[in-house]
Amino acid sequence: MKNQHTNLLRNVLLVTLFVAIPATLTGYFDISKAQSKHAAKSPAATTEKAIEANWFTDHKKAIAESQKSEKPLLLLFTGSDWCPPCKALEKNILATAEFKKYADENLVLLKLDFPSKKEQPDAEKKQNGELAKKYKILGYPTVIVLNSKGKKLGNDVGYDGKKKVTEYIEWLKIITGSANSHEHD
Repeated sequence: MKNQHTNLLRNVLLVTLFVAIPATLTGYFDISKAQSKHAAKSPAATTEKAIEANWFTDHKKAIAESQKSEKPLLLLFTGSDWCPPCKALEKNILATAEFKKYADENLVLLKLDFPSKKEQPDAEKKQNGELAKKYKILGYPTVIVLNSKGKKLGNDVGYDGKKKVTEYIEWLKIITGSANSHEHD
């Protein structure tokens, strides 16, 4: 009995040393992350007009907002949980304060995600699949920019990590015709 008790204590100690402590130190058990994940799944969070820094997931609502505001619509076709270039585009460009500021003032954003592990409502899966067919998406990430009337202004397929946020914003300004619109502000 003493050997079993000793073995059990040794195993608990090993798990604590090699799993629990490193996981805590790396933020794996970070309470704030768990709370934010829970908040993101709450009904209030999913019924907002947009999620994740003003990204719509509903195509019809995004089109309506684009028409109402007369801002171009940026469609992002992404594989958010499996596609390395998609993750890099998100991190290096789309999640930056500079891009968010530009987008809030000049664009309507629509994220069309094709995750492999994340759960997604069936209606969203169907919508995203139909839009991928409509726009003949062959690779991820793909960014398509439409004017508020639905005319395609430009597109960008893939992301190699070399383009900086300032270059990306400049490209958006050029294709939307707003490259010189803020020079005299």
